[in-house]
Amino acid sequence: MEDKIKGIENIIKRIEAEYQQNQGLILSEDDLKCLAYKYLFELYSAPMETMDPEVKAIQLHTEIPWYDNNGHLSIYPDITIILNPKQISIKHGSFFKVKDGVVYYGKLPRKQFRFSGDAILIEFKFIKRKSGAKQTDSTQIERDIRKMLGLIEKHNNVEKITGVMIIFNKTDKGKALMEELVSKYRDIENLKMMYCSGKVSFEAPNQW
Repeated sequence: MEDKIKGIENIIKRIEAEYQQNQGLILSEDDLKCLAYKYLFELYSAPMETMDPEVKAIQLHTEIPWYDNNGHLSIYPDITIILNPKQISIKHGSFFKVKDGVVYYGKLPRKQFRFSGDAILIEFKFIKRKSGAKQTDSTQIERDIRKMLGLIEKHNNVEKITGVMIIFNKTDKGKALMEELVSKYRDIENLKMMYCSGKVSFEAPNQW
């Protein structure tokens, strides 16, 4: 898992360097997600067998729902990397019974696919205002971190779920606040946080 997290970290650093060189590269959080997906696709796009041998899938997916502690499909990480696609099915649920030598599977859940096993969850936060990062951003990010940690804890008995929280700031204002947040969670197991900046300067001519 460590080598995979390191690979993700290198991709994010690459995006940060490109953003600083081309400061109009990222206009929205979706731009950021698409760039990350583009580079992650190079690593996780090989078709692999799923639970159903005739069906293949890749490891990289976006906005797929996870069950919260109340059994609701309410958590949608920006990117999920399912490390073992053999634990994916688009045809049936995971529960089964055998009757007269025939295997009968349960139905799919509402999301119309099922998966399990080790995974990496990636969340993005893009701070685009001229004034940079503020306490409200820190509060919102912590809320997302708590959801991620809850998901990790929910699954950690049988699976290893690792969360990656990536903060991109258009400027570098509020850097100390964000670095303080990163430091706060630095020693949390199965959680990686990164702070990046486009270093955009808004010392522009007067506007009306």
